[in-house]
Amino acid sequence: MEDKRALALVSWLAPLSLFTAPLALYLLLRYRGQPEGFVPRSRLTWWIAFGLAIFWLVTWLVIMVVWVSLVLDGFS
Repeated sequence: MEDKRALALVSWLAPLSLFTAPLALYLLLRYRGQPEGFVPRSRLTWWIAFGLAIFWLVTWLVIMVVWVSLVLDGFS
């Protein structure tokens, strides 16, 4: 169930992914080994949510590095 919440955090709330991607990673890693319930689910949802969360974190990291380099280049 947490994998679907994490997927919703990184897909539906993508503009806020700077804050929702770390939360999604926490949910994915915290509840990874817990029982799934009566109906077993595919691990594909977990991997898609994990991949999107990592993608958004890397994207934000690149944006911040480029922004800082442009700001520092403007001062010299």
